Amino acid sequence: MNSQDEIIQRMQLRIDAMEQELEKVKYLHDQLFDSQSLFSEVTENIIQVFWMTDPNKNNMLFLSKAYEQIWGRSCQSALDNPYSFIDSIHPEDRERVLASFPKQIEGTYDIEYRILNANAEIRWIHDKAFPIKNAEGNLYRVVGFAQDITEKKILLDELRIEKEKSDFLLYNILPEEVAEELKIKGSADAKHFNSVTVLFTDFKGFTQLSEKLTPSELVSEINECFSAFDYIMQKYGVEKIKTIGDSYMAAGGIPAANITNSNDVVNAALDIQQFMHEHKLKKQSEGKLFFEIRIGVHTGAVVAGIVGVKKFAYDIWGDTVNTASRMESSGEIGKVNISETTYELVKHNFNCEYRGKIQAKNKGEIDMYFVEKVSQNKQ
Repeated sequence: MNSQDEIIQRMQLRIDAMEQELEKVKYLHDQLFDSQSLFSEVTENIIQVFWMTDPNKNNMLFLSKAYEQIWGRSCQSALDNPYSFIDSIHPEDRERVLASFPKQIEGTYDIEYRILNANAEIRWIHDKAFPIKNAEGNLYRVVGFAQDITEKKILLDELRIEKEKSDFLLYNILPEEVAEELKIKGSADAKHFNSVTVLFTDFKGFTQLSEKLTPSELVSEINECFSAFDYIMQKYGVEKIKTIGDSYMAAGGIPAANITNSNDVVNAALDIQQFMHEHKLKKQSEGKLFFEIRIGVHTGAVVAGIVGVKKFAYDIWGDTVNTASRMESSGEIGKVNISETTYELVKHNFNCEYRGKIQAKNKGEIDMYFVEKVSQNKQ
């Protein structure tokens, strides 16, 4: 083979090699075109906004069509002016979002914020980003997904409001500790308390007086008095148990045991006494009918818990409750009548008058005391 033939042969080999490279390029081109087509098809049909930036140049490279639906602006306008995205962030959230941008290249960018779309409507966005590195391990791109979560936020807010209403009603029916136990377990265990101070009140001649008042006047009068009692119980940390007709029942030392309950309840009883005295003077000055009250207090052991499966009620049981009721019925109008057991617990803090042994229904004779006022020695 002469030199000319060798040259032709080498040229043919080069041509063959070039054709093979062209085939590879064409194949890669076709693959890339197919990938780009698939990428465009996918990103244009997802409801989230797919975005891509060049973190080295701080350029926005790509935004999917969902951006136009959520933001109400064209993708091209955002690509031409990346600051338009920043301007769309709600003013109250903007600083927080900007401060979180460095997290995009750390892979920890995951944030919720509000935007104002082209119609000045507030939309909630959940935005999450992931860093992309090249073969050398250098940061190459940042890609992310932004999703409109406005409807979810509205639903969660509605659920939160309904939960707050439900909790408000539950805490008005039950003590907080018991309500929490009921929410967690679905039930609340009855508990024994060794030292609880129970208070009973009752209006004198309620039946006769109610016959002289209209139904609305009667309800208004009871509501005014019992509402005042409620505030007094709250003031001293005493738990209202229930009302029965014109009777009001409360207890100190539940649902959380304490060593101050006897003094707390006697203080509350004296405040009720003072309120009813002032209420009487006011009604007399207006020429209106008024209630007068008896108050009884006793300290002892009780069992406390929830009864029923509907219209939950927190209640207490035991001989202590019965004795406290007898303290009320054995008392006198406008007086706070306490048992000897309670007296021994509060005698150093209050001035008390010994009444002697008083006959109590189904209880026999019981030593009773009237509480007059807070002891001057202890003020």
